[in-house]
Amino acid sequence: MGFGFQDFRLLEATLPGIRQISSIDDVHQADWDLLICEDVDLRPVGGNLYVIALGGLVIGPTNDDEDLLIARQEYLQDDGEDQVRKPVSVAVEFSTPDPVPGRFETLIADDLVPLLLAGHWHSTLLAYRPADGKVGEPSLAIPGVERLLVGSDGAAYAAHFKRPGGKAWCLTLPPRANLVAWVEAAIGHWHSLDAKRFPGTLDWTNQAWEWLTPGEIDAAKQVVEAMEEKRRIEGLEEAAMERFNQARALARSGPLRLLTDTGKGLADAVRDAFRDIGFVVRDMDEELTDRDALEDLRVSPLDRADWVALAEVKGYTRSQGKAEDLLNLTGRFGQRYRRTEGKEPDAYWYVVNHHFGTDPTARPAVLQSSDRDVDSFGAVGGLGIDTVDLFKLWRDVVRGRIAPEDARALFVGVTGRFTYESVKVDESEADAG
Repeated sequence: MGFGFQDFRLLEATLPGIRQISSIDDVHQADWDLLICEDVDLRPVGGNLYVIALGGLVIGPTNDDEDLLIARQEYLQDDGEDQVRKPVSVAVEFSTPDPVPGRFETLIADDLVPLLLAGHWHSTLLAYRPADGKVGEPSLAIPGVERLLVGSDGAAYAAHFKRPGGKAWCLTLPPRANLVAWVEAAIGHWHSLDAKRFPGTLDWTNQAWEWLTPGEIDAAKQVVEAMEEKRRIEGLEEAAMERFNQARALARSGPLRLLTDTGKGLADAVRDAFRDIGFVVRDMDEELTDRDALEDLRVSPLDRADWVALAEVKGYTRSQGKAEDLLNLTGRFGQRYRRTEGKEPDAYWYVVNHHFGTDPTARPAVLQSSDRDVDSFGAVGGLGIDTVDLFKLWRDVVRGRIAPEDARALFVGVTGRFTYESVKVDESEADAG
């Protein structure tokens, strides 16, 4: 219960009569002897069932004290009781202070200890007494159990104890323990305790490595190699997806704002895009010294510091841009520039992210229904720039598909509407680095 397909297939090879269930209610508990589960609350499980539990939620109580519950620390960590202290173990030295069944000794040393040493935080067993619907104070001290492995801080990570009613035992192990090996060891040990329910150890002809034929050994090695390769590929996939999610988050807080934002976020994205293309950009909001607002940006080519475009950035949900924005840019901002700089600006750039709630491929051109206004704007050096085109050009520059100097040349001296078609390349050969 709680295992994936691959884990179940391994168990099925070890215990041919096993059945996979998603809930304890899927079976009549009295018909079965053993429950093998991962991350399961065992409170609904009858006392007649032997249990092997990896990870887990609530694992106890024990036969000695049915009011004392045993749980994994990670389960208690999610109980919402912030005021309750929840011990966490980071020990690096371990011991077995209680008598340990002989069949468990090798597995403790060869499986559990390396498993814990490979991590920093250890899945810890805690005991607690529920009261008034609350957890109470959890404790590392757990009476009535055989502690199989304990840290130098007193935390127990694996235990073996008799379940309530005294008819069955529970073996609780940390997550990622070697499930099949522990199942074999547990059934072998329980055979010595309850030969009626466990009439023998697992079939040695299926389980003993030293008696496999050469053909079986070669085939088994291939199975192990295939499983290791699958885990390696799954790890690569997880790492790649993590990198993609990080890149997506970075894009949404950065260049993608050209297509999604308005206000300061949009202005910052336009500023950064022009800088990536190779322009020198002054952010006039950062230079504002009085209450009279200036244009958003002043943009110059790298090799022509005396050439200046006044850029105003706007974002609209429905409008394709507004004619009054053009008049404000050429009139109010242009007049102030002439007064302070003693010359005309070389260009006026009206940068608009419009209809930004829709797919960029379906958006109309900037000021599409205002050709006359665009012509008048162009006559005084004005250029209307859709952020969709700016994004495509920025992306091609960053990906090396167009040289920055060629990208800058598409703006300087150009009036009317700015348009740009992305460079067509074979995506299978592009961006090899």
